[in-house]
Amino acid sequence: MGFASAKFVTSVADDKKCLLCHGVLDNPVRSACGHVFCSGCILPWVVKHGQRLQKCRPLGPTDLENVLPLREVNLKFKCEFFDRGWTHAVRLTDLIRHTQRCEFKPVACVSPGCGQLVPKKDIYLHLPARDGHVPVPTHRGV
Repeated sequence: MGFASAKFVTSVADDKKCLLCHGVLDNPVRSACGHVFCSGCILPWVVKHGQRLQKCRPLGPTDLENVLPLREVNLKFKCEFFDRGWTHAVRLTDLIRHTQRCEFKPVACVSPGCGQLVPKKDIYLHLPARDGHVPVPTHRGV
């Protein structure tokens, strides 16, 4: 399945969208007739339906050619935690790494009985003081 167009900072051209799911291409492959699909969309379709896609030539799994991975194209993606305050765009190539380290990623409080979700950047402000001292973070992940 492709990426939702709404997740991108700018509009994405139709030639970078899958003809089956209409999302922005993820791991794109091209058919001999030039149509481009997400590999996760077209491969199950070919296995299930076997033959043709619309009025095109017959299509099999070996008829599909990998295309330049869209992740290498310099498209700007909204962070998964955009609604929680992260306002910067992230390159699609950096998305997984950023999502793991984002300061706005919600983390559960470890205080007994709390469990509240707090942005990663604020967890030390949320934790209760112990012995009159507020915990000081050793580092902040971005």
